[in-house]
Amino acid sequence: MQTTLSVKVARADGLPKMDAVSKSDLYVVSSIQRLPENRVKTKTVWDNNNPVWDEDFELERVRLSDVVEFLVFDNDENQLLGRSDDFIGCALVNVDDVLTQGTFVQSLELTCKNGQPVGTLNVVMTVKNLGLVVTVHSACDLSSLDLFSESDPYAIVYVDGKESEHKKTKTVDNDNSPTWDEALGMGPVSSDEFLTIHVMDDDKWNGIGKPDDFIAHMTFNMGQALVVKNAPFDLPLETKSGEKTAATIKISLAVEEYAE
Repeated sequence: MQTTLSVKVARADGLPKMDAVSKSDLYVVSSIQRLPENRVKTKTVWDNNNPVWDEDFELERVRLSDVVEFLVFDNDENQLLGRSDDFIGCALVNVDDVLTQGTFVQSLELTCKNGQPVGTLNVVMTVKNLGLVVTVHSACDLSSLDLFSESDPYAIVYVDGKESEHKKTKTVDNDNSPTWDEALGMGPVSSDEFLTIHVMDDDKWNGIGKPDDFIAHMTFNMGQALVVKNAPFDLPLETKSGEKTAATIKISLAVEEYAE
C-alpha cells in the first residue's frame, strides 16, 4: 500500500488570452516535483479563459515533504506544425499543508515565468493511506462512576466509520486522572477523516455481563489536529449529548508514509 494524494482540478479563472483570434485552449498538468514522470493531465477546454475541468486524479508514492506542481498550458495543436504549447502559469502546494487542512480546498494563484499573477486555479486535495499512530498519554478529572472508589478508566480510539477496527488502552484501576502512555497504530487513514476517543469505566469487578460504563468522549478532525503532530496536546471531553465536562485527555499524533 502506498501513500497517495487525491487531487481534483476544478476550474480556473481570469486566465489570459493566448491565441490571436480566439480565447485560450486550456489544460492542466500536475505532478509531484520529485517524481515528474508520474504526471497527470486534464482534458483541454477549448476557447475558454475560465475553464471548468472537474477532473479527479491520484498521485502515487507521495511523501509528506513533497511539493505538488500545477502547470497550466494553452493547447496549440491547431496552430503551426511543430509549435509547442504555450505555458501560462504555475502553482505549488506543500503536501504537509494538505495534510494539516484535512481537506485542502484552495483557489491557488497562478504565476507566469516572470512571477506575475495570471489568474487562479481551484483545486481540492486529500492525503490517502497514511500510517497513523495515536499515543494516549493521560486523562484528568474524569467522573467517578463506581460507588466506593474512583473509576477504572481505559480509552478506545477509532476512525469514524471504522469502529470495528478500534484500538484500546489498558485499564488503570481506581484513578480519575490515569496515565496510559500507550501508542496505538491505526492503520491506513486519510487526512479528511475524523477520529473518536471514548473513555470507559471498566466494570470487570461488577456483575457478570454488565457492560462497561461510558465516561466521556471527543471527536475531532484528524487533519486539523495534525497541525501539532508529534507534540502532546489536551482535548476537552464531552458527554454523550455533547456537553462539555471538566475532564480532558492528552494525546499526540504521528503519521508516516507507507513504503513504496
